[in-house]
Amino acid sequence: MQEGNQFDRESSCFCIAELCTKVDSPALAIQLPLLMRALLSCCAADVWTVRDAACVAIGNVVAAYPEHCRFQMSEIFIKLLQQLREPIWSLREDSAVALGQVSY
Repeated sequence: MQEGNQFDRESSCFCIAELCTKVDSPALAIQLPLLMRALLSCCAADVWTVRDAACVAIGNVVAAYPEHCRFQMSEIFIKLLQQLREPIWSLREDSAVALGQVSY
């Protein structure tokens, strides 16, 4: 999901999170690896607001579908922990909140 401008990528993260938190469907669960891969790729974005949106979305998606995200948990933890080293306080805060959501 590195194509497009930062606003497109931020919006995509929020759309994925909203979709996963509002739709409980086996069809959506099948697509979770692809959706999570897109979110995880945004954790490496050059723009901190994209990384922030990805952290929020990751926390919400894992909270909504914890069993379906188990196989990606090590990568999820690594990506969220990396954001805790950032100088932007809101990014660190959102990453910490997401870590709380995925720690079960």
